[in-house]
Amino acid sequence: MKEREIMIHTPTREEACPEHLTIDHSDLPIISSDDVISSISESNKEFLLDFLHSENLGRYQYIEQLGVTIQNVGGLVVRCITVSSHEQALVSLAMLKCTVKAVGGRLELAPFAVVVPYVSEVQEEPLQEDGLPDISVVESMEVA
Repeated sequence: MKEREIMIHTPTREEACPEHLTIDHSDLPIISSDDVISSISESNKEFLLDFLHSENLGRYQYIEQLGVTIQNVGGLVVRCITVSSHEQALVSLAMLKCTVKAVGGRLELAPFAVVVPYVSEVQEEPLQEDGLPDISVVESMEVA
């Protein structure tokens, strides 16, 4: 029986659907000199080099403080899988790019990186038809 070749189509930036846009290096903000200094700190470089060890090949990690998910794809290549659309997450991704470059690596973005819409954690109070807060759902504390 003859083996079939499986071709996986990698979408281009133009083909990405609006709900799941990708990001390219040219989309990253320019970071300040303080951000560059922070990016190339020994602790950041050590973290990244530990992540890039060969035994971590294929592993991915969500870094909540940065708002990004990265994957070790081997050969000092870090692939960004997701990034929040929040401005600070994009700054963090630009800083990560600087750290990766400082250790001699390469950061892959488009078409792999999916920009995840930022959703604020602040929840709005439910409103009644008259536009006033619905007091039936207000949490209260019992006092003894």
